[in-house]
Amino acid sequence: DGYPTITFINGVHHIWWCSSHADSTGGDAVYHATKPTQLGPGGWTVHGEVVNHLLSPVATDLTCDPSLVKGDFVFESVHYAYALYYTYNTGSGGTDNAVAVAFSNNGADFEFYSDPVILPDDGFTGLYGAGASSAAWGPNVGVLNTWYYDTSHPGGGLGQVRYKSSTDGIAFTPTPSLPTSLALGFGPANFAGSPDVAYSPVLREWFAETGRLDALGPNNELILELLIIRSHDGLEPTAEW
Repeated sequence: DGYPTITFINGVHHIWWCSSHADSTGGDAVYHATKPTQLGPGGWTVHGEVVNHLLSPVATDLTCDPSLVKGDFVFESVHYAYALYYTYNTGSGGTDNAVAVAFSNNGADFEFYSDPVILPDDGFTGLYGAGASSAAWGPNVGVLNTWYYDTSHPGGGLGQVRYKSSTDGIAFTPTPSLPTSLALGFGPANFAGSPDVAYSPVLREWFAETGRLDALGPNNELILELLIIRSHDGLEPTAEW
C-alpha cells in the first residue's frame, strides 16, 4: 500500500492509494477510503477499488499512483469536480507505463477517459515509460501543472522528472515534455520516489515531496531518503529546486 493522494471535502477526509493486493483484479489497483473525524490512527472506512484495469479502458493489468485534484472539468459535456490521474501499464510486469485520467463528482464513481493523457516522449520501448504523476494548480489561473517520471530521458542511468501542463485536464503540452531539476527519486529496482507537488500561495513557492535512492545497505538493500524540496519558479524549465 502506498502512493496516497488525500483531500478534505465538507468535513470528511478522503484518501486514494495504490495497493498491490487488489481484491478483484489480482494486480495493482486504486482504493478509496473516508474518515469523518480528525486525522490520526484508525477510523478509516475503506470503500474498495475505484480504479483498476477492469474499469480502465487502457490498462493491461495494473493501475497505480493516484493524484487527485479538484476543479471544474468537462468530459463528454458533463461537469466534474474531481480529476484523478493514475499510472497504467500496457506491457507486462509494470513496463510501458503511461498516465490516464478519470473524472468524478463524489470521489467513488469515476468516468474514464479512453485514451492516455501523458505518454513517454520516446514511446513504449519496454522500459518503465511514463508515470507516477503529480497534478497541482499554481499561480497561473486555469492551468493544471503535472510532474511525472519518464525513462525516455536518462539521467545518471535513471529517468527524469518531467513537466507538462493543461487547461482542460486532458490535453497536456508540450511534447516532448520539459525537463526539470527535481531530484531524481527513482532507483533501478524501486520506483518509490514519485514527486508529490503543491503550490503555497502564501509563500509563493512550490513544494515537492519525493524519495531518493541514497545507497545500498550492507545486505544489498535499498536505502531511501524522503526529501522536501522547494522552488520559487517551479514552472520554469530552468527552475532550481
